[in-house]
Amino acid sequence: MEPLLSHIVERACNLIGADDGVIGLYVPERDVIRTAASHKIPADELLDELPRGQGLTGRVLETGQPLRGYYSDLPHAARKAPEGMHVIGMPIRAHGRLIGVFGIGTHAPRTLDARAQELLQIF
Repeated sequence: MEPLLSHIVERACNLIGADDGVIGLYVPERDVIRTAASHKIPADELLDELPRGQGLTGRVLETGQPLRGYYSDLPHAARKAPEGMHVIGMPIRAHGRLIGVFGIGTHAPRTLDARAQELLQIF
């Protein structure tokens, strides 16, 4: 499954114009988002798992809602993202249940607009 998810995150970033991205899958037994695939996130910034409320994917897990804004505004940033990084976090649902999170980011001075969020939702 990892090659397929890697292909999806790369294509989404290229289409939307994001600099990097990640797909994480929800592990209910541990209540964490486990990284399943990523695109251009430096290895020293990429975490294997994020608990509820931590980082972008953990924040989307916590709220269950899409999120768009600056990474530095997250209550509990988990990675040392570039200054001014703008992000979108999108819940992935199946049969009404959250099964994962799709996150993308772009470096300053660019930001991700509502159209980028709509496109990410399609993925």
